[in-house]
Formats: sequence, C-alpha cells, structure tokens
Amino acid sequence: MADIIVTETQDQTTVRVHAGDTLVIRLPETPTTGYRWAPLQGTPESDAFVPGTSSVGGAGVRIFRFPIKSSDAATLELGLAREWEKQPSAKRFKVDVRVLR
Repeated sequence: MADIIVTETQDQTTVRVHAGDTLVIRLPETPTTGYRWAPLQGTPESDAFVPGTSSVGGAGVRIFRFPIKSSDAATLELGLAREWEKQPSAKRFKVDVRVLR
C-alpha cells in the first residue's frame, strides 16, 4: 500500500487513508533545545530523527510511522516538550484519521 505523508501544515485536519497504508508524520525538531516530539495519542510503529544538515546540533525532522491496520477512525496527537519537565507540551500536533472503505 501507500505511505501517506503528513506535515506541520496539516495540523488540526482530517487525513483520509486506506487500510494497509502507512501514515508518516514529519515534524521539524531541534533536539539540542531539549524539545522533542512524542506521541500523546496513538502508538507509532517507529520514531526516528533525521538531521537536516551535517552540522552537530542542527535542526532536522522527527518522523513517526503509523501503519493503518483497521477500518476504525482514530485521532493521532503529538506533543513537543522536554522529557524532564512536568509542564504541558509547548506545542501540539493533531490529525484525525478516517479510513476509506
């Protein structure tokens, strides 16, 4: 099936996919700030950081892969926060997933 790419511009939208597709969420991240994207709702199959440049400490993209295994609708939510802080996420990203039949 297909990889459906979702970026920051699709925050607060509905994404339509088919069972068997993989929803790939790509969000900008600068790990040296301590802020990292993490799932708040939904469980990704994988989570990886891809640096944007070869310089140490540079910005890049956090990539989450969510395989669509059923025909159920779902909401995926990610938060940008520092792991060690108890405060709510500094930023949130949310998409509603609707599976086409």
